[in-house]
Amino acid sequence: MSVTSAMFTGVTGVSAMGQNLQIIGNNISNANTVGYKASRGNFADLFSQAINTPGGNNQIGFGVRLESVQGLFSQGSFESTSLVTDVGINGNGYFRVEAPNTGDIYYTRAGQFRLNRDGYLVNPNNLFVQGITFDAQGNPTGNQPGRINLSSVTAPPNPTGNGVAQGSGVQLNVNLQATAEVNPGGGWNLNDPVGTSNFSTAISVYDSLGVAHTVLGYFQRTSQWGRPGRPRATGQCIWWRMGPTSPEERPDRPSRWEAGP
Repeated sequence: MSVTSAMFTGVTGVSAMGQNLQIIGNNISNANTVGYKASRGNFADLFSQAINTPGGNNQIGFGVRLESVQGLFSQGSFESTSLVTDVGINGNGYFRVEAPNTGDIYYTRAGQFRLNRDGYLVNPNNLFVQGITFDAQGNPTGNQPGRINLSSVTAPPNPTGNGVAQGSGVQLNVNLQATAEVNPGGGWNLNDPVGTSNFSTAISVYDSLGVAHTVLGYFQRTSQWGRPGRPRATGQCIWWRMGPTSPEERPDRPSRWEAGP
């Protein structure tokens, strides 16, 4: 091998690494692209000629080349958005979309969808999202995927219920301080809820028309019991429902609680 060939062999390494940097740069530039799957470069050795040596025939390397670019189809992370038409797939699978003019079918992992002026679910490239629709009872209305039109679909309001056991109410999981003051401010006072409670929280609930209402919950420690070194606390949660002009106390719905190590 001549000196020129040896220099060219080194150049192939520089060229291959330059192509690999392009792949890495493309991955970085698409860090915020929804549904993008990263790629990696696969390299292969180059051989130019075989020579005879006392140990047998051997091949002289002629450098390296980028053999292929491989997509990495690993599960990505999910993000929360304010659009109900943004969806994602956890696991295997693709969204099926259709070209509007040709009817060609494509598949994508990007779930950035919206409703067009005709009520069809489309992606940013105006490709129609396809799927099988279901009726209100959860039964499929067909067996072939088609364009999804939501222009005539209405969802009834889902009011907040009053039974956690039925899955329609509000359930709070709270961690309250066991060493909080007992009966702060001398006991519960409607005119001074902050000064006569230990903790508070606000929850949004919805009526049968879908209108949101704010419910305030004040936690008040009422007694202390237990053994030395391991005190426990009992108390109640008094709910307020915010009305149009003033809060409405609901003493008929107290909630008992206890806390301690």
